[in-house]
Amino acid sequence: MNKREIYKNRLEEHYTAFEASPCPRYVGVFGYESGYLDSDAQKALRKDIKERVNSDECHTIVKGTNKKATYYLNEDAEFVLRSYYTDVCSLDHEGNLTKLWYGYSVTTMNHINAFLKEFGCRQISKHEWVMLDEGERTEV
Repeated sequence: MNKREIYKNRLEEHYTAFEASPCPRYVGVFGYESGYLDSDAQKALRKDIKERVNSDECHTIVKGTNKKATYYLNEDAEFVLRSYYTDVCSLDHEGNLTKLWYGYSVTTMNHINAFLKEFGCRQISKHEWVMLDEGERTEV
């Protein structure tokens, strides 16, 4: 199999992972794109984000993400990015990014790159994200 076929297969796996994501569902729709949610689900999303930001975990809002992405310091002293309801990736003090979520979406990639920018790291491409295995680290 050539690199292009491998990429296409992995991208298909990522889209499948998005459909099977453990994120809470509201009215049968994933909570990723708030525009698709009805007004009650949007209120629930806003309430969850407020609670998360004000929680003991000390979540910080990622700039430029309209409060939909936050990060916090975990017990391993790594910053963990949470996009909507899912822990997506973590960044250690040496500048290594660890993939925690196998799915892919444009919004999540925007959140990842805004998160990396906040720590002065280089942005990653869709191709780099898709080709990373879950739990795999890459230097950014």
